[in-house]
Amino acid sequence: AGLGVRGTLLAPAANEGFGMVVASDGLVLRANAESAGGLPEVEADAIRGRLLAEGSYEAQLGDGSVLTPVVEAGVRYDVGHAEEGLGAELGGGVRYHHPEWGLTTTARGGFVLVHQEQRFQEWSLRGAVRLSSDPAGRGLALDIDSSWGTAANGVPRLGEASEPALLSEAVAAAGRLDAELGYGAGASVFGRDALLVPYVGVTVADDAQTYRVGGRANLRSSFSVSFQVERRESSGVAPAHGVTLRGSVRYP
Repeated sequence: AGLGVRGTLLAPAANEGFGMVVASDGLVLRANAESAGGLPEVEADAIRGRLLAEGSYEAQLGDGSVLTPVVEAGVRYDVGHAEEGLGAELGGGVRYHHPEWGLTTTARGGFVLVHQEQRFQEWSLRGAVRLSSDPAGRGLALDIDSSWGTAANGVPRLGEASEPALLSEAVAAAGRLDAELGYGAGASVFGRDALLVPYVGVTVADDAQTYRVGGRANLRSSFSVSFQVERRESSGVAPAHGVTLRGSVRYP
C-alpha cells in the first residue's frame, strides 16, 4: 500500500523559469512466502516514508524548445526486516522538450547518499523518449523508457532471501526497457468528450519479455480507465498471461 502527495511552491511561469516542488510519500509492504524449492518460509515487513524537495529551471532556447535541469534532495525513514533508520537521497536530471518536433527526452538519476544502515545501497538511472504528433495526445505516439539500478529491484526480492535482515545485500542491479506505440483519437463516452488510445507494447527485463495489447480512455483529463492483456515469457518457465483493469481520478 502506498500514498503520496505533491505540491508546487514556485511555478516556473510566474518565477522567471524557476520552479520548486515538494513531495512526500509512504509505503507499507508485507510479504509472505511459504517454504519451497529449498527456500525457507519468510515473513517480511517494510515501511518507508520520504520527504523530498525538487528545484528546476526552464531555459527557453532560441528554436522554441525548452531545456529543464532538475535537482532533487530529500530524507527518508525506513523500518522493517530490510533496512532501518534515517537516510538522505540525492538526485537530478534534465528534460528537453521541442514542441514543433513533438519530441520530449528525459534523463534522470538518483541514489541514497547516506543511511544509518551502512550496508544499504540504492541507486537508479533512467532515460525516456517520447515522440507525439499532437500535444493533446491525438495521433500516433511512441514512448521508450529505459531504467537501470537497484531501486526498482527490491520489492520482488523480499521473498528470495533466506535471512530478511540481509535483504539489502541481496538486491542486485537490474535493467528494464519499455516501448509502447499508441494512437489517440477523440470520441464521445457517456456524452462526454474523451480521448481513446489503443496501444501495443513490450517490456524487456533481464531474461523475461512481456508483450501487451490494450487501450486507455481519458475523460476531460480528470478520469481515466485502461484495459490490458499481456503475455510474459521467461527462460525455463511456461508463458504466463494476465489481464489488468486500472482506473484513476484526478481532483483539481
